Amino acid sequence: MTKRILSAALTLAVSLSLAVPALAGESRFGDVPPDHWAAEAIGRANRDGAMVGTGSFLETGLARFEPDTSLTAAQFATIIAGAFYRDIPEVEGGPWYAPFQKVLEDAGLTEGADIRDWEVPMTRYQLAAVLYRFASDRELPLPDEGARAEAQGKIGDWAQVPDWYGEAVAACYAMGLLSGTDEAGSFGGEQTLTRAQTAVIYGKLADAVGIPMERVLEEQERVLKESGMPYEFRTYPGPKGTIYVAVQSGLPHGNKTSMVCVYKDGSQLDIGALLPAGYRLGGYLDPTEIELNEAGDRLSFVTPIEEGIPNEPGPGNPNMWAGYRDWGPTRCTVDLTSGTMVSMEPLTPQA
Repeated sequence: MTKRILSAALTLAVSLSLAVPALAGESRFGDVPPDHWAAEAIGRANRDGAMVGTGSFLETGLARFEPDTSLTAAQFATIIAGAFYRDIPEVEGGPWYAPFQKVLEDAGLTEGADIRDWEVPMTRYQLAAVLYRFASDRELPLPDEGARAEAQGKIGDWAQVPDWYGEAVAACYAMGLLSGTDEAGSFGGEQTLTRAQTAVIYGKLADAVGIPMERVLEEQERVLKESGMPYEFRTYPGPKGTIYVAVQSGLPHGNKTSMVCVYKDGSQLDIGALLPAGYRLGGYLDPTEIELNEAGDRLSFVTPIEEGIPNEPGPGNPNMWAGYRDWGPTRCTVDLTSGTMVSMEPLTPQA
């Protein structure tokens, strides 16, 4: 008796050095009390998987966020690329942040930002330039000249804003992406960006762009509802996206079940289509024991699987498969980063 196990090489996930995920749900950061000015934004950024902790407190075991620590351009690139851009390229050599830097550069987000050293704290001037290009890249409504002029009048230190940053600063003010740093509305462009401020900015960008994933999920359930047939729609959210299982019953041929990963940028991965050639879902997809790991990049579930038995080649055998061997309930594991089936392991001994 042996178990048939299909395995593939794992994809190396890029992560921030020493970063550990905080607990999902309510914020559990030991250095972010409930009355912290950015507590809600930090909690949201963490739940969405956009920002994680920097370690933990030995005394309490609570995660550490370091809200007042300055953020480098490299770290900001990691957050923006990871949250709003699905395709992170592979980059040979270079620093750990090279793939995320490339995403921003390829999208034109660094144009005019004058980022010369990605490992030093990012200034608010550089931030404004990147946000302005981001808004253009994502086709957000940009303020006209009148709106920018009105915003200039609200910036207490507008006279000190360099000309090459002026349009970006005024536009970000007018769009509500940035605001003043004091009662006079001063921009403080040379000030560095903190982790707490970044969490707030992430929330504003997510609200402005709208998470594509949420729109896809809403559309999928709307189609099921409008069909008029009984249906079930279950979701399993994670840091990188949401798994949904849609079951539509009452059809002439029985139930129709689909299982799909919807990434945060709205792209989709059909889990059932990941089976190797010759394998099929036994009868129909019936996933149970659905689990996502803490990082959200590994999916595990149990479903019936059948293995194709090859037919003898020849003109008398037009079909590729002579039949199928039933594996029974099988635990499947999917790497959601590479979009591949990592393993399929029958839960009962196979002959």
